[in-house]
Amino acid sequence: MIDHFAAISAIITQVGQLHKPSRQFLTHALYLFMSITSRINFLQLARYSRCYGEQACRNQFEKWVDFARINTEYIRQNGSGHYLACFDPTYLRKAGKATPGTGKYWSSVAQQVGWGLELGLLAVVDIYHHTAFHVDAVLTPSACERRDKELDLIDHYAQCIIYSKDLLTSLLCQYLVVDAYFAKREFIDRIIQQTNLSVITRLRKDANC
Repeated sequence: MIDHFAAISAIITQVGQLHKPSRQFLTHALYLFMSITSRINFLQLARYSRCYGEQACRNQFEKWVDFARINTEYIRQNGSGHYLACFDPTYLRKAGKATPGTGKYWSSVAQQVGWGLELGLLAVVDIYHHTAFHVDAVLTPSACERRDKELDLIDHYAQCIIYSKDLLTSLLCQYLVVDAYFAKREFIDRIIQQTNLSVITRLRKDANC
């Protein structure tokens, strides 16, 4: 754990967009995330931290950080150089309704629609090391927000991948692996036309080829 922490800390110190206080906090928060075994929230971070109070943690987390670029640099330094990109949404149960992005989403574990949040997870599979490295996570907009932007789910998912196409290109990814849900013409056409990726998926048995 210490070796990984040191490697990521070194990368964070090189991020030009972050000021020194932000870099210090991010390094400290990373150590806490790897150390706290119970539920992590702002109160827990302040409880285990000797440097930052709860409000200070909240203020720091409101600042935008390009985690995808940090993750990509870590992958470049520790991976084999032979990767497949993969993307899949994940459901997070959430009881309240005040959190941005909450709505009804499909839970593959429960095999039903549930109330909560959804994240689109982009990762790369290291073929030689037989493991996956996380690249980015994007919160799925709520149904109301998508309706206001005239954006459907499949467009949002495609945009998540298109947004990170330069990072995937820098890792020499040529293929994107997705499950059968994404075997839709509007998704595959956008990926092929706007990125350098070829799509690997599974077609329905009644697919019109």
